[in-house]
Amino acid sequence: MTESFVTFDPTGYWEGSGIEFDLLRDSNTIVEVALKLTKLITKYQSNVYLVTDTYYYEDGSINYGPANYVINTDGSNTLLTPDDTGAGIDSWLFNSEQMTFSYEVNGLPVETDPKNKAYTATYNLVKKGSLILDEQAVLFKNVDTNIKTLIVDNKITGSDITEADFPNLEFIVDNNKTLDFADLKIFLNDNGSLKPIVVPGVYDIVKTKYDAAAQEAVIDGSKTFEPFKDGVLDCATIGQIIDALTNNETYGILKVFSMTLADTSM
Repeated sequence: MTESFVTFDPTGYWEGSGIEFDLLRDSNTIVEVALKLTKLITKYQSNVYLVTDTYYYEDGSINYGPANYVINTDGSNTLLTPDDTGAGIDSWLFNSEQMTFSYEVNGLPVETDPKNKAYTATYNLVKKGSLILDEQAVLFKNVDTNIKTLIVDNKITGSDITEADFPNLEFIVDNNKTLDFADLKIFLNDNGSLKPIVVPGVYDIVKTKYDAAAQEAVIDGSKTFEPFKDGVLDCATIGQIIDALTNNETYGILKVFSMTLADTSM
């Protein structure tokens, strides 16, 4: 028995693996490739959803994506849609926690060209974690693709955040809800080696600025907010604050950060 979209919400972060098959025309041999697929699905309007697909090799590098497109379910959990090349068909089968996604890209009919085989793939995915954490991961990557993100339970940690990244950091507002600023760690870049340091007072200063901007964003009905764009305290940057609190012992040394945000609604 299949479920209707009326009974559950397909929005969320989906993750799974699959096998793709392609025909190498020169050698007429079938190639098999194992990939991981992630889908971030957000609601645009009734029965219309924005989908972001990213395909990964086994070593974690990106095969394809992130690619954005829109689907209209018409209230069904089983649907066919044109693929993003315009030359094939994507098929979807959802229930509340699992998805089977496959696609088939055809060229000339096999009867016309016996060497022309379909390029096919099937992926089995499961819904993972908190959507707001996945949306925040995208915002980190939008600032700098070198920022690493890790989602564990109800928390996301962004690491390898540079001083240059800090003013541009953008944070999510979802259904009048923001993430809790849970932790901040500071590292000094000593000839390419990151050494952690503790600077009392920095976390409290940063959290105070974050919390004030988060509250204002919720009141304004904003979708995102940038609390550090004009400085962290009285226009001072995060680096200047650390230098001041360490009596300039860190002056001129590159600083790198990791921060943890928590979804307290879970």
